[in-house]
Amino acid sequence: MDLITRAQWGARPPSGSRNALDPYPKGVAVHWNGPGCAAAIATHDKCPGFLRGIQDFHMRTRGWSDIAYSLFACPHGYLFEGRGKGIGTAANGTNYGNRYYYAVYAMWGQGDGPIPDAMRAGIHDGIALCRSWGAGSEVTYHGRFLSTTCPGPELTADVKAGRFNRQPQPAPTAREDILDMTPDELRKIIRDEIARVPAAVWAHKIPVSDGVRNATGTRLTTISAAGAQQYALVSLAMDPKTHAAAQSILDAIEQP
Repeated sequence: MDLITRAQWGARPPSGSRNALDPYPKGVAVHWNGPGCAAAIATHDKCPGFLRGIQDFHMRTRGWSDIAYSLFACPHGYLFEGRGKGIGTAANGTNYGNRYYYAVYAMWGQGDGPIPDAMRAGIHDGIALCRSWGAGSEVTYHGRFLSTTCPGPELTADVKAGRFNRQPQPAPTAREDILDMTPDELRKIIRDEIARVPAAVWAHKIPVSDGVRNATGTRLTTISAAGAQQYALVSLAMDPKTHAAAQSILDAIEQP
């Protein structure tokens, strides 16, 4: 995430007090510029001046105490700090929207062409940053609060399709049998699986791999379903690396 602070883009200080965002904001609203602006910010060095113009318009013409939005995403993949963390907006159009939602503004508009991938990445970064500030999981758009076409057909479709809710998936580990879970979480998984098994199969004997021993240390070649349950729970609680072996036992329980 490349975040450019207010000081770095030359923001003016607020002219008066700004309302605080609710301590438990519901989420983030996505906006865009409306009229085209791509030509005015064709290169990244032009973006700070463009933002200063927006702030001047909001403060001098609109009479607001500051620039209206929480964060700005430019087409070059950078994120600019607007009102920032914990500050209510003047952008969402209703007291409810301005109190409960951060506002992330795409520096793009009508006639600018398809939304650049770098801008989508910047919007995603902005939403993630708002969530780190305490925003809830909801992602909405300006048209939800007012009768407006903002943030345009593409971004509105992205929001409605939940594309900005999708979090990056971690790269797979080299070992498929390693889980990033606590012992309690693993126990719950097994218990949930066991709950689906009919009681009639508990006495069913299933073969087990070498290395399974009972409480007295005797090596076992078969184990009852009830015993398999205990083995799976204990092995998972002791070492998540045994997940694959435990899961194979659970699969066998359901195939008497």
